[in-house]
Amino acid sequence: MHSTAAQLCFAEVGLASNLPPAAGVSSSSALTVGLTLALSGLSELPDTEAWRTVMATREALAGYIGAIENGHEFGDLAGERGVGTMGGAQDQTAIL
Repeated sequence: MHSTAAQLCFAEVGLASNLPPAAGVSSSSALTVGLTLALSGLSELPDTEAWRTVMATREALAGYIGAIENGHEFGDLAGERGVGTMGGAQDQTAIL
């Protein structure tokens, strides 16, 4: 949402984990969901018209978060390099 938000707030975030890599426990999906909810809330993005239009449903929000994770485009929002697997948004939907 960086291209549609008027002002973004930034936060210093520290993470630690003892999960084994590539263990199939959806940790990257949980991380992207949690960070998206926290940082979008901090910047009050859910209060913007752009957010309400694009993220009209929980399923749309899950699709957007899935796109963040795998680097795909979502609607008019351009994709960038992904951070997780090249999957869909099933894990994100279940987490939300």
